[in-house]
Amino acid sequence: MDRFGDGRSRRPPGADRNRVSAKEFVETVIRVLVEHPEDVEVAIVEGDRSILVEARVPSAEAGRVIGRDGRVINALRTLVSALAAREGKRAVLDVSELGSEGREPRPRVVPDQS
Repeated sequence: MDRFGDGRSRRPPGADRNRVSAKEFVETVIRVLVEHPEDVEVAIVEGDRSILVEARVPSAEAGRVIGRDGRVINALRTLVSALAAREGKRAVLDVSELGSEGREPRPRVVPDQS
């Protein structure tokens, strides 16, 4: 990025070497938040103009990732959006629950309305 018009960049030398991918960032942060980091799964789907980051956490630990009033997940979404903006893309972070076994989501039971 030529900010000064004379070939100089506003970024320090070597800044691109220190870049972290959205997947690595989300994995690292979520694994710090939960009690069982080995159960966290993060997948990324990247398009031309957007990035979808899907994180799956055990249902018992979803509250830690979401936070009170959604503050933790909203902050994480903001940071992931900032990472994607560096590449000129938009980002979506989706967090879903794993079942109690750690692999399959629990089926939702809907009460009978009859």
